[in-house]
Order: sequence, then C-alpha cells, then structure tokens
Amino acid sequence: MKLRFDTSDCSNREFYNPTTGVSATRRSKASPVHGEHSFASTREARLRAVQQNSPSFACKPKLKGLDPIVATIVLIVIAVSVAMIITNWQTWFLPSYAENLGSQSQTQLQCIRAGVALDAISYNCSANCFPGVTHTLKATIRNTGDISLPVYSVYLQSRTGDVFEFRINKTLELDETFDFTNATTSSCAAINNSISRITLVTPCTGVSSFDGNAMTWISC
Repeated sequence: MKLRFDTSDCSNREFYNPTTGVSATRRSKASPVHGEHSFASTREARLRAVQQNSPSFACKPKLKGLDPIVATIVLIVIAVSVAMIITNWQTWFLPSYAENLGSQSQTQLQCIRAGVALDAISYNCSANCFPGVTHTLKATIRNTGDISLPVYSVYLQSRTGDVFEFRINKTLELDETFDFTNATTSSCAAINNSISRITLVTPCTGVSSFDGNAMTWISC
C-alpha cells in the first residue's frame, strides 16, 4: 500500500504507517467529536515519527506553483524595466561620450599644428639657497606653431624625481614671445644644479618638453 496525500493542509488526510500497517485519518475541527481521541493519538505518533526522522505518519504539505499567467506578466515587467534602464543609460552616456570623443579629436588635430620654443631659461640662486633669500626663475617662451597655444605652467623636474611648479597661465598667439619671471623666497637647495627635465604644461603633449641642460644657473 502506498502513502496517499490529499490536497488539504494535512486536515482530513489519511496517514499510513508502513511498519505497523496501521492507517488513521486526521479530522478537521468541523468533524464530529467521535474519534477525537484517535486523532490525538495519531498526532502524537506523527510527531514522534518526525523526531525520529522516520517516514511513518508523514505529512507532506501542499506545494503551489506560480500561475503561468502571473509568471508571464512578471517576466514581461522585468524585461520592460531592464529595457528602460538600458535606454536611459544610452540616452545619457552615448551623447556625452560622443561629445568628449569629438572634443578630444578636435584637440588632437589642432595640436598637430602647435609648437612652442624655450628660447632661454635661467635660475638665479642669489649666492644663497637658504629660505628667505630671493631666488628667481626667468624664461623666454615663443609660439612656433600655426595656432594660439595656452601655457599653464612650467615644471622643473630634479634628478631625484622632485617636481617644482611655477605658474604662467598665458595664451601665446601666433609668433608671440613671452618673458616669464617668477621670484620666490623658498629654499633652492633641491633645485640648484639638479634639474633634468623642463616641461611647459600645455593642452598639447609632446611639443613642450626640454632637456634640463637648457637651464642657465646664475650665482648658484
């Protein structure tokens, strides 16, 4: 004999014990009082069987699946939501990406025509690199390209890797020459005769880097 289950929540269900061959039916609260003692005994036996991990008097709850129509609607809602997210992302990202790419391409094309020369650069240590003494950087910068070129600052890189920045913030027009002077009272010990690379910071890379030997040292 096989263990039979009905479709209720374990009420009015027939239980079968394969060990003893005894079957019993649990009554719902609406059932007659007659046989209530049998139901209590059956309930106690079922609890003991569960505690002993035995299939005796087992009760299998009813498992309900998701209605196919509801499942289809849920899938459609998920698909529409994902499509809206992707559409919004494309609407925001693609134009911004295209604009940035176009701006970069235009800058690269303009930089082909850019050029700058460092005609002269010198550093005056005033014979004393201690703080409080005036130390002066001078440079002559010339636009050698076919377009105007902003020059933001000049970097002095030492042999030990230290970088010293001097602000310029000057846009050089065609063929314009600019004389730059920067005076500071900071110590020049790390700069004195130790510069390996001079870089003019512009929007165009590769056209404004010079060897440190271009530096002229005065009273250092």
